[in-house]
Amino acid sequence: MRLAVLANDTALGVLIAERLKATVRNCVVFNDAANLRRALRRETFDLLLLDEDFALAVDSYLPSASRLALDTTTIVYFASEFAASLPEDDRLVLPSQFEKLERIIASMFDRDSGANGDVEVFGKLRFDLTSMIVTVDGRPVELTAKEFGLALLLMRNRGRPLSRAHIMESVWGRVPDTASRTLDAHISQIRKRLNLRPESGFRLTSVYGFGYLLEVTKPGPAHQAQEIQTPAP
Repeated sequence: MRLAVLANDTALGVLIAERLKATVRNCVVFNDAANLRRALRRETFDLLLLDEDFALAVDSYLPSASRLALDTTTIVYFASEFAASLPEDDRLVLPSQFEKLERIIASMFDRDSGANGDVEVFGKLRFDLTSMIVTVDGRPVELTAKEFGLALLLMRNRGRPLSRAHIMESVWGRVPDTASRTLDAHISQIRKRLNLRPESGFRLTSVYGFGYLLEVTKPGPAHQAQEIQTPAP
């Protein structure tokens, strides 16, 4: 999981990151909304944990792909208990309510790990999480472990642009090597092997300067894949 924390109190942000380091793969702390906005122009996160002081300062001046990614990202607002006036009891107050935050994160892990079953179905595609076999219309398709993980990640995030770093960390467990074409090669393979084409119900496109987007389409020959253009950061 990738988490971004925007805290008015830098020490609190660092404390949150330290507390969550055992469960969150990547936690980036910001103390300025402008810096977070710059990061969102090229990055995606699974969860944004935002100080209420910045509630209206994040989603402005973002390119279309970044705004779409933000619109489909879980955002949790919190208040610092060090603030002059304490918020209502039903709000997340940190650091005293870390357990509540950990429950939120645990529920996201359950959702993303397929905790409700060993099989996930997306249209004609069926992912068996135990055997790591994908079938298309009942026909098994041979995928490597990385291709399986990449395809499942994209399916679980359909309709949401994912940055290259997000994909690489989720599937390969590392930040992307800018000189490597590993991700692009794997994208090409799963597009071909799973027939991720508009006429088959899915459109897998590159988002220029950002990453990739898998969309659900209405099957038909009239749909043509197009590359999404976003301004350079």
